[in-house]
Amino acid sequence: MAKYRRRLQPRRKGPLPFRYVFLITIVFFIFSTLLGLFIINKAIEPALMAYAENETKKVAATVIKNAINQQINEEALVQEELSIVQTDETGKVISYNTQIVNKMATETLGNIEKYLKYVNEGDIQKLEYPNLELEKDDATGQTGFVFKVPLGEASNNAILGNLGPEIPIRFHMVGFGETTPQGRIDEWGINNGWFQYNVLATVTMQVILPFSTGEVEIETIVPVINQNILHDVPEFYNNGSDSSPSIEIPTD
Repeated sequence: MAKYRRRLQPRRKGPLPFRYVFLITIVFFIFSTLLGLFIINKAIEPALMAYAENETKKVAATVIKNAINQQINEEALVQEELSIVQTDETGKVISYNTQIVNKMATETLGNIEKYLKYVNEGDIQKLEYPNLELEKDDATGQTGFVFKVPLGEASNNAILGNLGPEIPIRFHMVGFGETTPQGRIDEWGINNGWFQYNVLATVTMQVILPFSTGEVEIETIVPVINQNILHDVPEFYNNGSDSSPSIEIPTD
């Protein structure tokens, strides 16, 4: 009796089990999500950092200006105390009272440091600036101020506008430069001069984003004196020309 051998048929592979499909889907979803977040973060990070630096400059400038103005109000200084009119052979000129100005600059430096310390501590009540929409991050316990900006606004997207998730931005002071008095006199007209006295304050703030950080150096000029000075009327006036004057003012 002849023996017949059964021909072996190739085994057909069925669909993958559900647990394998589910596992592969989860892994792919996590990988694609992380990759997408990385790409989006790199794309919007420059715009977000620029927005954060701009807001930080506004806050620091407001703090510095209010600190200097408060110092002037506490000392009850007036323009007559800060400026002294001196007369020389060319007429009347103005110079600031260096003793009072240097004293005010030193005290203002300490006053600015005090207010910026409040910024680091997140103490809004001591700042007494209700126009700053800032809040203390009580959830994480981190010191300093934190304000939240919608992603659409930070990316300057006109379509999204105020939509999108809110991104927290923190900042605090990392260094303080100096306060520098600046004075200048601008001549105008026949016998007029305009005297300006400003205080230049420099401070370095650190901006902290969720995935990056940066430092911003802020220079703020606060005007203290803007005063018109009346000089003596000159005997000759030729409107700045080198030719001989056509008008001579008689003098006694």
